[in-house]
Amino acid sequence: MLAETANNAGGLDGLWLNAGYAALGTPEEVDASALDRMMAANVRGPMLQLAALSDHLRDGASVVVTSSSSTYEGAAATSL
Repeated sequence: MLAETANNAGGLDGLWLNAGYAALGTPEEVDASALDRMMAANVRGPMLQLAALSDHLRDGASVVVTSSSSTYEGAAATSL
């Protein structure tokens, strides 16, 4: 759907992909399923969006990929 919209608009001047999902808990509490959900949202999702939309970026377009602000702030139970 996004690719179709970008195509109908004549392309994209820029793309901002943001993800920041966390399963809260200590490392011992975060199981494989929780880790898989975090990686799917925070890594796989933006990467697949970029792959789907990259052909629609105009010459000189910019791509920005951001994630959780926890990198800068830190928070209890967000150790992963």
